[in-house]
Amino acid sequence: MSVGLVVLVTSGVVMLLVNVLGGRSRSFDRRKATELAQKVIETIVADKNQDSDRFWRNDQSYWTAKFSDNMVDANFEGYFYDVTSLQILDGSCAGEYACVEVTVTVGWEGSSDTVSVNRFFTKY
Repeated sequence: MSVGLVVLVTSGVVMLLVNVLGGRSRSFDRRKATELAQKVIETIVADKNQDSDRFWRNDQSYWTAKFSDNMVDANFEGYFYDVTSLQILDGSCAGEYACVEVTVTVGWEGSSDTVSVNRFFTKY
């Protein structure tokens, strides 16, 4: 009976450790994905500030071409992202390309989870 009890307790402890360590891994992956998304957003903001005219002239093909190759950074190995933009055409954003919402969606290998970060840009 004591052998059975030891095996049962040991199995429970092992299962608990696996769940705790797995939870930390998911939390770490989400934090890293958020960090990558913020880095991409910072790149977009810098691009807008450096060449505002070019930034506002471009459409989805610009975003796809500019960010189709993921940033090469050893800190984000195993992570991938997609950048999309949505031109806003209502309210004070009516008219030519005056407002855009950019979404950066980051995923990582071994998971179907993603993290998305949005940024709203206005010309005025």
